[in-house]
Amino acid sequence: MVVMTPRFSFPTTNAPLTRRQLLKLAGAGTSAVVFASCGGEEEPRTVSANATGTSGCTTTPMQAAGPFAADIGEERIDITDGQVGSLLELNFTVLGSGDCLPLTGAEVVLWHANAQGVYSGFADQGEFDTTSENFLRGSQRSDGNGTVRFTTIYPGWYPGRTTHLHIQVTPAEGEAVTTQLYFPDNISNAIYTRHEAYEDRGAKDTTNDADGQGADLAPLRMNVIEANTGHFASHTIGLDL
Repeated sequence: MVVMTPRFSFPTTNAPLTRRQLLKLAGAGTSAVVFASCGGEEEPRTVSANATGTSGCTTTPMQAAGPFAADIGEERIDITDGQVGSLLELNFTVLGSGDCLPLTGAEVVLWHANAQGVYSGFADQGEFDTTSENFLRGSQRSDGNGTVRFTTIYPGWYPGRTTHLHIQVTPAEGEAVTTQLYFPDNISNAIYTRHEAYEDRGAKDTTNDADGQGADLAPLRMNVIEANTGHFASHTIGLDL
């Protein structure tokens, strides 16, 4: 496993948040995605999460892997690979939906677009051919707290889609499940208009509410707070085993 030191400190399940961070997170709320299997079809649900456990499951849609899904088979925390953009630290916690205890050893695969809205590993992306590159892709296995973390850049946008990232979670015993996670519109547009890596493209053309996925994205919106030189985003993912 390649372990690289994050470029700024960010909250983890073992590190207490500051009062300012707690207030921001409390205002945003937390949620977990639960994927339940019924009659051979995956039926995801959300679980309201707090610091000690979860309760109150409700149904929520899954999200497609999309046309640029690929697991490069490399476990690493820093997935930037020299890509320029606003620094983003991601922290995901994987829980079991029954008792909502942390799941150890779950493989979490992450991929998303760069500042220009381009994915690595694929051709036919307008003027871009990235078939020989693996930027902004990687995986981690959840620790004893069910936690994984990634250092990356804030994803860019492309026409018809709001800002998002892709994540696939495979528990130590069970089937892989896939979804997409989303960012607050106001934070995305602020970054796109003030950070030079995104300024050529400007504000995105699609809001969360108008996204082509056509689903209620609220349960899949991450908690995002400003942290030092970039942003910190977190989400809890629950798996029905």
